[in-house]
Amino acid sequence: MDIPTTTFVLLAFFVAAFLKGITGLGFSTICLPILSILIDLKMAIPLVIIPSLSSNVLVMMQAGRFREALHRFWPLYLSAIPGLMLGVSVLSSVKSSWSRAVLGAILFIFALWSWRTQARTLSLKAERW
Repeated sequence: MDIPTTTFVLLAFFVAAFLKGITGLGFSTICLPILSILIDLKMAIPLVIIPSLSSNVLVMMQAGRFREALHRFWPLYLSAIPGLMLGVSVLSSVKSSWSRAVLGAILFIFALWSWRTQARTLSLKAERW
């Protein structure tokens, strides 16, 4: 990447991290749309994975419940691996314009759903499913 693109990526990371700290929204939810302005999603997604995972691990460690979260959600973490492989396979086979359109639609639907839906909690038994 050239220097202006690298600067843009670092700025997108900073803005996403800042907004995550203020709003609690996900790093990827904020960073991917910003990066997709200048960078193809096929390149942006791998750039976002490591900072996103790192920030989530830091938050879990700072909350003091890292082991508890790992114990409770290991099936989710484990099932993410085949999901990522399938997602990368699909992403590599579609046009960039389609992937951007789908990302925009998903983020729009997520924003509407979040705005209209009240927070819910699950029982420990239901949480497993």
